[in-house]
Amino acid sequence: MRPTVAAILLLSACRGAEQRPPFPDCPGPAPPAQKRPLVTEMIVPRSDLKLLPGDLLLITVRRQPDLETQRRIAEDGKISFPLIGPVEASGKTQAEVERMIGQRLERDYLKNASVTVTVKEYAKRDTP
Repeated sequence: MRPTVAAILLLSACRGAEQRPPFPDCPGPAPPAQKRPLVTEMIVPRSDLKLLPGDLLLITVRRQPDLETQRRIAEDGKISFPLIGPVEASGKTQAEVERMIGQRLERDYLKNASVTVTVKEYAKRDTP
């Protein structure tokens, strides 16, 4: 009879242990992790806003790090770009400036120039 009593006590002790969390401060099993990307990607639509004197542009050419430059549009509406010289930027969109620079680079220097113009800083604009 003693072995039976010992077995009952042992089993009842195990049953109680299963219901308690392993650590007193731990509330129990953690909820399943949510699947979220590690990096949040922000997609900003391309602006059709016309560039003005005073806008600061970052201009990059794919696979040509020596051509990366920041230029502020001068009062005469132009920027100076390496190899090709002055480029009329005021009154144009980013895409138009990209095309102009790309075409001029392709004319004499590069094949399939991929130019990106990013506005780093807008000049003050008058609100209507």
